[in-house]
Amino acid sequence: MTIITAPPDRDGLVLDQGDVLVVENHGLATNTVVNMGGRLDLVGGGVSDHAIINAAGAERVNPFSTSNDSVINRGGREYVDRGVSNGTHIVGGVEIVDFKGHANDTTISGSGRLDILGTSDATNVTFAGQGRNSVQIEVPANLKGTISGWHVGDFVDLLDIRDVSVSESGNVLTVKYREGREDLQTTYTLANQQSDTHFVVRPDGHNGTDIVLVAGAQPHHHEFFF
Repeated sequence: MTIITAPPDRDGLVLDQGDVLVVENHGLATNTVVNMGGRLDLVGGGVSDHAIINAAGAERVNPFSTSNDSVINRGGREYVDRGVSNGTHIVGGVEIVDFKGHANDTTISGSGRLDILGTSDATNVTFAGQGRNSVQIEVPANLKGTISGWHVGDFVDLLDIRDVSVSESGNVLTVKYREGREDLQTTYTLANQQSDTHFVVRPDGHNGTDIVLVAGAQPHHHEFFF
């Protein structure tokens, strides 16, 4: 295993099998490419700009650290554990945000997936291009800001949540759901939604509910799943 540290700042490194770049407080890594078996670790305030994470590569954004403008290609993963991810573009890969992590201005394409777990949150998500782009989330209200570019095939999966109804008015999607004996609701602001579509809810096959955009005019009743 080869371990490289920053500081000093690092630019343009290519990490292959067994290579680990550890970016510590006051350290900066720019234009890092992480290939199969490589890993980019941001710890204690380390910063990464414009990393590319390829298949079987990983980026870990640990507490107090920040990743800016990473690209997560198919088969790559970014883990955000109490850190901050800004401007990540998920191109068929997966970004997992957990333990009070934050994801801001994320773009999802190529059937990529953004996981928002526990008390972590995501602000401003854009669905781009073709494919089944998705957000999986445990606390519906933690998907904040605006959801842009929602097209047929894209969906939001409410993990382990059933008894869901949705209604759309203007550019606002209202989601009502039940947790235990408590009835709750949240709203999502929409922008650039595909025209001539409406939302329905469907079981996700794992005790949760998918919010799905389908073609056709909105029916005269709301869609419910129990």
